[in-house]
Amino acid sequence: MFRAWSWACCPQVDSIRRSRTTRLPLCAVALLLLFGIAQHAAAVTPDPQIRMDKQATEAIANGDGTFTTTFTLTATNTGNETLVRLKLKDPLAFFGDGNVTAVSERRVLTGPLTLNPDYDGFNDIHLLAGVDRLEPGHDVSLAFDVTFIAQQGTKQCPLKNAAVAWSAGENTNGDVDHVDTALVCLPLRPNIELEKDASEAVANADGTYTTTFTLTATNTGNERLVRLQLEDDLSFFGAGNVVAISERRVLAGSLTLNPGYDGLSDVGLLNGYDNLKPGKQAKLEFDVTFMAEGGTEQCPFVNNGIARSKGKYTHLSVDDTDTAPVCLPGPALAVEKAFGAVS
Repeated sequence: MFRAWSWACCPQVDSIRRSRTTRLPLCAVALLLLFGIAQHAAAVTPDPQIRMDKQATEAIANGDGTFTTTFTLTATNTGNETLVRLKLKDPLAFFGDGNVTAVSERRVLTGPLTLNPDYDGFNDIHLLAGVDRLEPGHDVSLAFDVTFIAQQGTKQCPLKNAAVAWSAGENTNGDVDHVDTALVCLPLRPNIELEKDASEAVANADGTYTTTFTLTATNTGNERLVRLQLEDDLSFFGAGNVVAISERRVLAGSLTLNPGYDGLSDVGLLNGYDNLKPGKQAKLEFDVTFMAEGGTEQCPFVNNGIARSKGKYTHLSVDDTDTAPVCLPGPALAVEKAFGAVS
């Protein structure tokens, strides 16, 4: 442990200091020399270190089902010793078997670097020949393109790539390495799917029928959707045939209902300001009581539902339509209602 410095250790220096003379006694000179030697010894202690910085550009859709991203690897000597036998490793197996369709030539951005001509990312993951040096404070970097096949799901960045920088100290011969990862992100792709269902209508005692409509909107893209709207036009029942519409029941999602919805003059079920994250659902249901003329068709009506939204960042509008038949009770139910259960 070091004690706090005090001029009392050297009375002669303290005396000179107080008299403001410029001469330093031998004990002060010796202390300064020892301090300088210790600092110099600490500074030259070999300390090999390396840092890897891995980056990946957002993939570009090529129009044939493939995507292309550019990988950039930068290795920096962050120690105080020259590094030798530099290696950069970048395995591409994370793309999956058969999903890499092309690997471009590597482009040396800062160097010099000696490239390994056999690199393919699978059988050989070494980007360099392993003969390069890297001086303290210097960096080397290279870039290359990978074209691959990927299924666009609800994650924008479904793949993660890890790259390794490895080297050894020239004098200590101590191994050093560092790993960095980069996400491979696909282009933003807003998409929405709607599923519309209608229960078989129940016959009421007053000659009307009641059916339950269920609308389920799913964000099947990889971008958050905004300004979500669900539309359900009830004019297909015919003028004056809709008797009552129940309160809407939210089954999934955080939805803000439109209080003015009547299915005729206002067909928007929501207020149009809700969001929907990728992979999430918005779902609601409501009952409609209606009048219908008896006929030969059990399912005389077809109801269309529409989901509309737009990408939060791309601002691209998306929509989807689904239909559901509205079916009346079958003949057996009609007989039972009129005459009672038949044994």
